[in-house]
Amino acid sequence: MLRIRLIVFFFLVLCPVSTVRAGYGLAGGNPKAVPPQYHSDELFITLFNSSYKLVTCHYDAACAAYFSRDGINNLFYYPFNKTTSAPLFLRNARALGMNGVVWVPEFWVTQGFDGQDYERWVGFSARHHANLFAWYMPDELPSNLMRPNRRTNPIYDPDNPRLRDPENPSRPWFFNPRNPDAQNTAIGRTRWYAKRIRNADPEAHIIFSPGNGEAMSDLERWVTTLEHLSPYCDVWIRGAYPTWVGRPRTMLLYEYGQWVECRERVKDRGVDVNDIYFLLLLESFKVPASNPVNFIPPEIIRFDAYASLTLGSQGLMWWEGKNWNNPDANAQAMYSAIRGVAGEINVPQGVHLAPCLLADEPKQTVTAQVLKGPARTGLYRGRSYDTIQVRLKQQGDKGPLYLFVANFSEKWDKRPFQSKGGAVKARFAGFPSNCGLKAEVVVDSRSPASVSRVITVEDGAFTDEFEELTARVYRITD
Repeated sequence: MLRIRLIVFFFLVLCPVSTVRAGYGLAGGNPKAVPPQYHSDELFITLFNSSYKLVTCHYDAACAAYFSRDGINNLFYYPFNKTTSAPLFLRNARALGMNGVVWVPEFWVTQGFDGQDYERWVGFSARHHANLFAWYMPDELPSNLMRPNRRTNPIYDPDNPRLRDPENPSRPWFFNPRNPDAQNTAIGRTRWYAKRIRNADPEAHIIFSPGNGEAMSDLERWVTTLEHLSPYCDVWIRGAYPTWVGRPRTMLLYEYGQWVECRERVKDRGVDVNDIYFLLLLESFKVPASNPVNFIPPEIIRFDAYASLTLGSQGLMWWEGKNWNNPDANAQAMYSAIRGVAGEINVPQGVHLAPCLLADEPKQTVTAQVLKGPARTGLYRGRSYDTIQVRLKQQGDKGPLYLFVANFSEKWDKRPFQSKGGAVKARFAGFPSNCGLKAEVVVDSRSPASVSRVITVEDGAFTDEFEELTARVYRITD
């Protein structure tokens, strides 16, 4: 079995490390991957260049330098012009000892950016080694590419009825099964872009998102998108912003479950997607004024990270960080929490969870039983889940075991999700029944400081208590 390589995307930058042995800076994995230039086999932790501004999208060297440590090792960037900005950014990323990720600008379609311009830009970027090359969002593409207007949509073809949505004849299709590369469909245009990247740089890694808005709320569109973009797709991301949209954190469970269901449906259609990595795109920003939360609290930043890893996410990504230099204590606490998680994962002198997360997935032998408190979440989009989620990892064949645990119990009285939430006491069973085993708490989402707490494992099991929305990592030792 191929190793599952974890890409943890933080929207930050990197701490300089030694050269890598495998693609994405991670050991083992995708046969399409090639060695990035500047990393050891730590997990990737990435933050979008936080000084992105619409249209200008300039590279902020101070922002990049601020995040170029603490285990953060990858920078995402949205170029601001057709020719020089991406190569310049990639040179700056290299100077910091990091990998650069170039976000392909779909909005250029409406700014006179034609195919020749695009291929020239792809060539510039490819020659400067954009490791993770592009992020297309098929739910955003229709906003430019599906307008039935020649002036605002240069690829619109009103004379081709085969490319019209039969349920809404005024709009082109999202996808045309007769012609998968039809450039006046969202997926067709995306495939066209991706082929240009592959032609210019066959070793580039490409990121896709099935979108965040209503356009991609239908799982069948996820499936169609993945099925027809999988030949060009290395990383698949999905946005999950519970605070921003006012939903319980069960949203993380739902979105991860949607990926699993999507992947299985695509497999049933005979498409091999085993080497596509999935990660949740998490919150890291000042939320809209309509929301009473000004910045995402640090304990929630940490919960989202470790809860997502517990679910099986092969990566984490935080959006986005425009307030990186905001002196507000809440802003600094938020970014400090992200950097803290990065250090716990990637810094060898710290907890250093990267080796176990990068290792092959062991057989999942550990089960959780709720002894006190809510055992199930409230209904979210018609689904209920176990409040306690677990994932067992092992650092190599004979290395230590790590147990990732997340308590999704949450007080939430907004419709349609209704739950009293609260603390949970749980029993974890299925460990070897060796005499003398101990479960050492090495990470607690509510306690970023080093926690020195050890629980005895008796008869292959131990119990612990969790506040609501708390995640922990235990190292099992003898």
